[in-house]
Formats: sequence, structure tokens, C-alpha cells
Amino acid sequence: MADVDYEEFSDEELENIKITFVPKKCPKCKELMVCKNLGVWGYYCEACMFWWGTYEPFPEVKGEPKK
Repeated sequence: MADVDYEEFSDEELENIKITFVPKKCPKCKELMVCKNLGVWGYYCEACMFWWGTYEPFPEVKGEPKK
């Protein structure tokens, strides 16, 4: 699923995708990070605009987009 560009799908097409992740705070600014797919699923700080990537525990992604 790493090659899928999830930004191109509508909400209806993504309704089968379930992402489970542990909320984490940014090590730099301490704001809560979001879970994003930037080639792989991982953690992104919107305040710092910095990709922290996947670190333990990794986000768990289940399902496929509707075709």
C-alpha cells in the first residue's frame, strides 16, 4: 500500500481504510502530531511542518481504497 497516493481519493473511497496509531507529541514543540502518508505512514507535526516519520509504535493501516 506504500505506492498509493491517498490524497487523490475522496472520503467515500477511503471509508474502508482504518488507521490505528498512538497519539504522539512533537519532540520539538510538544504539539500533538497527525498521522499522514508521505510514502509510508508516519507522524507529521503541522506546527513545525516537519515529518518525524515512523517510529515505535508504528501506525497500523488496514483496508484498501474502494475502486
